[in-house]
Amino acid sequence: MLNALVANQEMIGRDGNRMPALPHDKVVAALKARGVIIG
Repeated sequence: MLNALVANQEMIGRDGNRMPALPHDKVVAALKARGVIIG
């Protein structure tokens, strides 16, 4: 699950539907703040 959160990339799918990537720095900061990851 963690890998999916930090290794994501922007995707453009069928009919031009766009899914932006999550901002990696904010995801890592949120996980650190909750003690999910250390470092």
